[in-house]
Amino acid sequence: MALGACHDAARYGGARHVLAQIRDAASRVDGSLARCYLDHWVACAAADATALDDVSRRFEGCRALLYAPEAAETAARAHAPAGPRPAPPGRG
Repeated sequence: MALGACHDAARYGGARHVLAQIRDAASRVDGSLARCYLDHWVACAAADATALDDVSRRFEGCRALLYAPEAAETAARAHAPAGPRPAPPGRG
């Protein structure tokens, strides 16, 4: 229960604030979902796009079908270059 609550708090912008609690809770729980939670928020805090891609696939494997696309979307943002995007050709 605590792990899920920490993960929800992290999903709503508090990843850095609950990372220690997620680490602690995940260390007491067996199973791949607990490890996915932890790895998800470590990757989020570091903006590690490659790790987020991996976590998204692992969430899907755990049938955590709400979290898989969220991790994928965060990965896509992390992969995108910073700054304004140029207008597509013919739209400038």
